[in-house]
Amino acid sequence: MKAIVEGLIQFFNELIKTLGIERNTLSHREKFISAIGVFISMAGCYFITQHSLSDESTHLFVASTAASAVLLFAVPHGALSQPWPLIMGNLLSAIIGVTCYKYLGNTLISACIAVSISVLVMYYLNCLHPPGGATAFFAVTSGADVHALGFEFVWLVIAVNIAFLLVIAIAYNGLFHWRRYPAHLFQGAEAKKIQPAAPLFFNTDSTLTISAEDITVALQKSHSFVDATADDLIAIFESASQHAKTTKAAKDALNMKRSNHRVFKRTLLRDQQKPSI
Repeated sequence: MKAIVEGLIQFFNELIKTLGIERNTLSHREKFISAIGVFISMAGCYFITQHSLSDESTHLFVASTAASAVLLFAVPHGALSQPWPLIMGNLLSAIIGVTCYKYLGNTLISACIAVSISVLVMYYLNCLHPPGGATAFFAVTSGADVHALGFEFVWLVIAVNIAFLLVIAIAYNGLFHWRRYPAHLFQGAEAKKIQPAAPLFFNTDSTLTISAEDITVALQKSHSFVDATADDLIAIFESASQHAKTTKAAKDALNMKRSNHRVFKRTLLRDQQKPSI
């Protein structure tokens, strides 16, 4: 029976890891802050877009900007959420989508080609932004009002919404020092607070250390996109190292206190056992 229970526990643990279910460490405050930020940005985007597009097209387009809003306010320090991916990922995808519509028409094949080319271009220009795929798809398959705008759709709709999202993300996230956006502003502020941690040592080889360059090379060797920058990992490493240093100091102090207490008890006991003169 015990073996069966252990087997089930191991199975469910592997299932959780396979599904990508991770422990949620966010506070309730952080979750509500993110949700309120998304609400403000989406209300503004809808109000702006309805002046350029029909109601039906507005509803469809705002679905794309909603994905960008989730990134900007739920994971403001993520690599996919930064200004360069937000701006260029959406603008380039919109241009590619309009171009595919003009030369290939409003077909499923045209839309698929637009999305795939957008992803390729975003990869090479280091501006991967998932909502960009939706932007390219929308530019091809949307209604006559969007098609009538042609490339003006890129500037009158996409650029205006991106600018609004960017301003709101900077202003709103800036109200909370731990959410400063872009991530570089947060990392710069935190770097002043956190003293550089001692290098991380492995095993018994005290000459083996991890540097910023090592982390960058490791990211490059992963051969897949990681939604974290080298600066993110360095900041996490330094914070973890400082926490480990603080914890070790506290443990050493506690052990020293216990050792002194034992010495005091032994000394007291020895004095009590001495014959009185």
